[in-house]
Amino acid sequence: MHKGYVKLWRKMTSWGWYKDGNTMRVFLHLLLICNHKKSTYMGQTVDRGQCVTGRKALADALGLSERNVRTALLHLKNTQELTIKNYSKFSIATVLKYDFYQLGDQQVTSKRPASDQQVTTSKECKNVKNVKNVRRESFTPPKLEELREYCRSKGMAIDSDRFLDYYSSKGWLVGKVKMKDWKATARNWARSSRPTDKPAQRPVIDEPKRPVYTPAEEAATQAEIKKLKDTLGMDVTGDKTRFR
Repeated sequence: MHKGYVKLWRKMTSWGWYKDGNTMRVFLHLLLICNHKKSTYMGQTVDRGQCVTGRKALADALGLSERNVRTALLHLKNTQELTIKNYSKFSIATVLKYDFYQLGDQQVTSKRPASDQQVTTSKECKNVKNVKNVRRESFTPPKLEELREYCRSKGMAIDSDRFLDYYSSKGWLVGKVKMKDWKATARNWARSSRPTDKPAQRPVIDEPKRPVYTPAEEAATQAEIKKLKDTLGMDVTGDKTRFR
């Protein structure tokens, strides 16, 4: 009952009892403590939109006198905002338009499928665990001394000032994603800063390629060679060359 939220329409500011402080406070308190699903209390069924209460309990919860509470309840009953059924030790108050207030534009109609008409409490009642998860996922950048101490404890030799300046300038983003764990990022930073054990590779030098001639070019080249030899008076026999 004390977890989650209820919807509060802005048009309540034009509600007849909005300027009556006591009546408005009593109504809002009842709206907040009403069941969002059926339950039982001392053998009595307490349906959705109902709550177990009493004048004294309301007075204690709101810091009002029982007389003020009784007047406020009378106002709300007269304008058909709620009904109250009294028992020997308690009362059950019913907010008559609870579903209208809480379903809004998702009001249940008989024409819609039964599965669509099912009122789920998951949307109305946000579990406190979800809030805890959000807090757990929040990220706080490390302080310089905190980072240095962590690096010393892990034996990591990194430039802490450079690490902080770099990620501060990036808005503590790793790529395009918000950093979640600065310790893991620091470890990755240290690994990427280590020199590699692989020997430096020698540059590959391209060997000159033998030119490719067409048959006509090859014949012309041979003719030029023969002409040059004739001019110099050289004989070519096998692998030996001699002058005539």
